[in-house]
Amino acid sequence: MIRLLRSRRKSPTYMFESMFLSGTPKLGAGCLMMLALVLELALMVEAGLTPIQAITVATSNSAGLLRIGDQYGTLAAGKKANFIVLEKDPSQDIHNTQTIRAIWKDGNKVSDGPLAAGTSAMLR
Repeated sequence: MIRLLRSRRKSPTYMFESMFLSGTPKLGAGCLMMLALVLELALMVEAGLTPIQAITVATSNSAGLLRIGDQYGTLAAGKKANFIVLEKDPSQDIHNTQTIRAIWKDGNKVSDGPLAAGTSAMLR
């Protein structure tokens, strides 16, 4: 349950009574899972979360729920380095999560991403 409180400033402040989590189902192909996650992030921002809050929901919150936060969910020394490199800053616009330049898994680059092939999945 989300309780929306107005702070003394004019911008809304969100207090969460429970932790938000990403709920993207496994759809089979990795590309479909990524597409579903990108759409889910956009919906979270549309619902009132900041882009950074939405990304946190999809990364560290989900890893914490799965009890794998000691290995995944954030970039830190000693954790598995699974991440994407983006062309544009997602904190400015959540749709920038679609500008994938490279994909890394376990500290190794596994793909140059769709932008390297000259394609972009901008889905606004």
